[in-house]
Amino acid sequence: MEQNSVSVIIPTYKRAHLINRAINSVLNQTFQDFEIVVVIDGMDEDTLREVQKFIDVRIKYIVLDKNMGISAARNTGIMIAKGKYVALLDDDDEWVPTKLEKQLVVAERTSSEIGVIYSDYLEYFDDKYMSNYVGLLSGKKDERTQILEGRCIAPSVTIIKKECFEKVGLFNIELTRCEDWELWLRISEFYKFKKIPEALTIHHRTASQLSANEVLMIETREMIISSYFKNDKKWLAYSILIVGISWWNLGKKRKGQEYILKAIKSDPYNVLYICVFIATLGGVKSFKILYRIYKKLTLDY
Repeated sequence: MEQNSVSVIIPTYKRAHLINRAINSVLNQTFQDFEIVVVIDGMDEDTLREVQKFIDVRIKYIVLDKNMGISAARNTGIMIAKGKYVALLDDDDEWVPTKLEKQLVVAERTSSEIGVIYSDYLEYFDDKYMSNYVGLLSGKKDERTQILEGRCIAPSVTIIKKECFEKVGLFNIELTRCEDWELWLRISEFYKFKKIPEALTIHHRTASQLSANEVLMIETREMIISSYFKNDKKWLAYSILIVGISWWNLGKKRKGQEYILKAIKSDPYNVLYICVFIATLGGVKSFKILYRIYKKLTLDY
């Protein structure tokens, strides 16, 4: 493989206590032909000091003049990346030692249609193991369909051909949530995704992250679907329905009903959508029962 065949992009800000773990998990990889680009998203002396402790010519760091957000930080790293592949690593995640090696073996053996190689991950909550998260499920529905349906791939589990970004562009810096899903939507128009059914990343969550602004998440998803699906009535209706269900589950029942009705107007002959709306009239219990049926028929993989 060519020199620096993988560029590892680590955006970080105010995470001096975590950045060492992330960087060390890259340095401990069995595959060693990489560069690490740490993008410090704004003046952060503590994190900078930790990064400067590493003495390795493969590690570069950039300090942005001000805090620009994770998408801008990732984009900064991607734009200077020299590798054939880009591997994204969030500063609070870490990789198992064979992550890059296993993904690159698959990447080099697959067709040119494959743009993203991804895997499962282990999920830890406040440093306690919670589950093995499988993400998209290959073999049931194709990845493009699953992404359209709203399922997402965690950035830290991926390696991405650099050419994907040249084809579809970088992360959308206007989005403060769901920016990864929006990127996968664009990439999946032109490239296929390939899964390694093994947990190769450790994803750490905390109590504060668990309750992170759900309203903003739903509103951002609504922004994406109104733009991306505006010419596709089927997926627009489906996505509006999911937004409605999300509002309902968040306790905003009237708002949820309004969106579910919008979905029905967009796809008036979809009996399942009508059933979901009727279920909201019967209260939480009937909604949960009928939505479980709906999920079984449409979302189960």
